[in-house]
Amino acid sequence: MGKLIFMKIHLERRPDHILQEGSARGKRLADLFTPSHVLLDGRQAIGELQDAFAELANSPEYRIAVDGVMQTLFPPRETLRLDNSSVLAMAIRILSSLTLSVVDIPEKEGQKAQGKPLIQQDLIGAAYDVFLRGRYDGAGGLGTHLTPESVVDCMVKMAFVHVSDDQIWAQRGDLPTRARRSVIETEKDQPAFLVGDICCGTGRFLIRALAEVRQRLLRGTRGTDAEKAYWLNLMKRHSFFGADQSASSILKARLNFLMFGESHAQLLTVEDSILEPEIDRLAGQFDLILTNPPFGEGKYDAPAGLEKMRRVDLGLRLGWSWKVGDQSVKPLGRADPALLFLDRNLQLLKPGGLLLIVLPDGLLGPVYAYAHRYILEKAALRAVVSLPRDTFALSGTVAKTSFLCLQRRAPNVEPQPVFVALANHVGYLKKGLVQVPDPEGNDLPIIAQTYADLMATSLSDAAQEVADRPMMVLAPERELRDSLTAQSYHSDRLRAEQAVTGFTAGARALRDVVSLAPRDSSMRTAQTQYFISVLHVDERSNVDWDAAFSHTPTSKGMRCQPRDVLYSCLNPSKVRVAVVPDDIRGEILCSTEFAVLRPRADEDPYYIALALRLRTSQRQLIPLARGTSSSRQRVDERDLLDVMIPYSGAVSVRNSAAERFRQALQQAREADELNRAALCSLEETAGGG
Repeated sequence: MGKLIFMKIHLERRPDHILQEGSARGKRLADLFTPSHVLLDGRQAIGELQDAFAELANSPEYRIAVDGVMQTLFPPRETLRLDNSSVLAMAIRILSSLTLSVVDIPEKEGQKAQGKPLIQQDLIGAAYDVFLRGRYDGAGGLGTHLTPESVVDCMVKMAFVHVSDDQIWAQRGDLPTRARRSVIETEKDQPAFLVGDICCGTGRFLIRALAEVRQRLLRGTRGTDAEKAYWLNLMKRHSFFGADQSASSILKARLNFLMFGESHAQLLTVEDSILEPEIDRLAGQFDLILTNPPFGEGKYDAPAGLEKMRRVDLGLRLGWSWKVGDQSVKPLGRADPALLFLDRNLQLLKPGGLLLIVLPDGLLGPVYAYAHRYILEKAALRAVVSLPRDTFALSGTVAKTSFLCLQRRAPNVEPQPVFVALANHVGYLKKGLVQVPDPEGNDLPIIAQTYADLMATSLSDAAQEVADRPMMVLAPERELRDSLTAQSYHSDRLRAEQAVTGFTAGARALRDVVSLAPRDSSMRTAQTQYFISVLHVDERSNVDWDAAFSHTPTSKGMRCQPRDVLYSCLNPSKVRVAVVPDDIRGEILCSTEFAVLRPRADEDPYYIALALRLRTSQRQLIPLARGTSSSRQRVDERDLLDVMIPYSGAVSVRNSAAERFRQALQQAREADELNRAALCSLEETAGGG
């Protein structure tokens, strides 16, 4: 399909082309590339088109110098292998109805597009995605999941909110000439603006960014029509850089650029974008990077790449892991490639440059707090947009993802609140292996437009709820937490926090009054007195101690001790929280579904448990739950520590509430024991009779 599209684009560029080689020598390509010719002449027509493709594919017009070596668009000796005349005729008939080449004519006010439909998006990638949906894995093992067009469009629109006309028209001036390949003599007169994607696949982000630049130039008021066209042609060649492990993907990216009239785009096939020297030479030069890197826990294990990502002298650190507040670091033997590409892409940005990157939500959770704090030292977080779980389902993964907008810190980068949005709909749903329209529509255009409108205003530094459907808020940068997921800043959470902090005599974060007990796990042994499962705790915080005494699970439990508060992280919409009483003796284990909260000195566990049962606490936690169904959703225990609870300055007030709660639980426990004793007595009497 890509080869036929290539021939169609060439025909649009050279409608009178006369072929010079093979069986098609002396014939017009336009006469051969028709469905009627293929159906009429059959095998002869197929042979002529195969010879025509070979000639065009090896034409100097489509050669490009990469690292000093001339490369052709297609691999050497590549042939057109489609030899079914009816199928070939059908494909040519479909392509003949389309105009694939984008003509750069400045639009006049009130002018409407004329003629055939204009293809401006990733046509090649769309075909690629459909033909190989959910079944493709790149030769490098990191996988290919094309970013849906609606997501690409949203990311590009949000990115270009920050791109000025001055940037688009800027010349390189005195930038180092060694860093970028030059095709014209005067390096300083080339465009300075540089957009990149070092995991570019079929070039979907680059093509959409090019379409945005083209629109800005042709619709703008700066320059004459001739100057706009000249500058746009220079930008096509010099302002877009892509790299990918897959030679097949790079071929398709080149075809996409060819649709826009550029046959010498800066697109490289590389073994590893982390190690590639050609990419190293571009460090600190990109104005904008838009990317969806490969991801998967432990999927990257190249020793040289991991060692490079530990090069602090290169501005890279995420080849290490460490704990927040701890100076000691540990070298990673394997890593999620998305984590490494996050750091690598920031290294490539110039000060003030923008990175928009798709990441799995697992990397945004509190377990990666060390990476978040490090990244936020290098870059300001401008936006977080959460995507629905099925966004990439058609590509073969249901990993929950979000995209971030980060701006490399620079003296002229002003602090501003972070835009946080939660998209529930992206315009389509997965039905089997096909895409069907979502009856609920697409939240992403609304999110992109709202972001643009907000960035055009003077923003206050206070938390602000922007919209409810889709959920959009502004979160002060100083209030960013260890988790960077959009759910962590959900408007429901903000309202609940404001209710706690605004209508009580005081409030504290849970982390200020408890710590997480070590996850010390063990199987039940003869020394274990009780093993508490989630189902042993009811919604009134009563524990079925009799059941816990006899419970013998096949999995390990966590050790806990008197005065510990046990909070079930499973399904936060049903609160199960309990306190281990002081009078419990022997070894106590609990399910690993619990977070074991250990109160700090002088803090009453019963008050903490009671506070966690409040509706305001529940509303703070429900948006953070992750999982595929309501009954299996979970909250990360680290997120639990961010919950704000009422905390009166008067100790007597807290103690009074805690004591009433403790007495209620004790009475319920005693009632259970009385019930059990009465039942035993009756059983003995009946047995004796």
